[in-house]
Amino acid sequence: MDRLYRKYNITKADGSPCDAEAQYFVLRLDTDPAARAAAITYANSIVADKPEFAIDIYLWVEDCIKKAKLYHPQSVTEKV
Repeated sequence: MDRLYRKYNITKADGSPCDAEAQYFVLRLDTDPAARAAAITYANSIVADKPEFAIDIYLWVEDCIKKAKLYHPQSVTEKV
């Protein structure tokens, strides 16, 4: 289905309650190149304020690319 719809129920890993009014958007990085591009764009937007978190995202995306056998010599971490 190529439309926006409710597909997932979000819970916190530690079991604490989620904000009932919060809005979440789930992306699947391992199979979706557009999701990986969105994650990189997000990391680029936070890198000045949260560099360690941004680097974690860059590395995560790079790992997804490697596992998808789409790895190219110029990795995403080389652009950090």
